[in-house]
Amino acid sequence: MKKHSKNELAAKLEAIGLPFAPIAKPGNLLDDPHLNASGGLLETRISGKTIRVPALPLELGGKRCPSVPILRNRRARRGMLAGLGCSPAEIRICKQKV
Repeated sequence: MKKHSKNELAAKLEAIGLPFAPIAKPGNLLDDPHLNASGGLLETRISGKTIRVPALPLELGGKRCPSVPILRNRRARRGMLAGLGCSPAEIRICKQKV
């Protein structure tokens, strides 16, 4: 049972400052103005093609989380984990699991 129309919900979400996007299908994400303007789509390569995928909607220290390619770089991965407060021993454990 519908309690609110799309427009009513949009107005309520905007009023409380909750980010949202009226996405009906996953493919609509690629054309979302907010995602495109905010860097919410990341380019990555798969099977020799460059594609855009939605980034994780997470921030650390006010910055969007890095894309997956940085995690493939060992030095960048160690630096990121250390910057998050991980000890050298914890970083070694993470290294063993990757």
